Amino acid sequence: GMGIAMLSEAAQELKFRESSNSSGLPDVSKTQTLHMLDKDLKDFQTHLKKLLKYWEDDNSSVYFDRVPPKVAAQDKLQKGHFIGKAVPFTLLTEDVQPLPLTLPDHGGVLQRSDSDLARQLEKQLNM
Repeated sequence: GMGIAMLSEAAQELKFRESSNSSGLPDVSKTQTLHMLDKDLKDFQTHLKKLLKYWEDDNSSVYFDRVPPKVAAQDKLQKGHFIGKAVPFTLLTEDVQPLPLTLPDHGGVLQRSDSDLARQLEKQLNM
């Protein structure tokens, strides 16, 4: 519920301004130096609308969380994080084993799928 409210407020802030004193983004299509961002901003706004619709559909059919009408100030990020330079990633522990990215080879022997096993079990139980 809170995620939907936050995404909804973010989408509202990313809409283009209707007048110079309203909130939102300025119309970049009219500014020569920013007009190249117009398509990307419109695509991003469309993406946010779709994402918000999917989240609302999931919430109304699966989770049924209450969506607050407004996000409280203490729930919003008060200060951003500035990354001055690239920091290489290191694991905190050395005993982590990576997961394989391919399926293990079973010596060329075909494994039965879950659906095959389910059909066999159904036949056994229906006899």
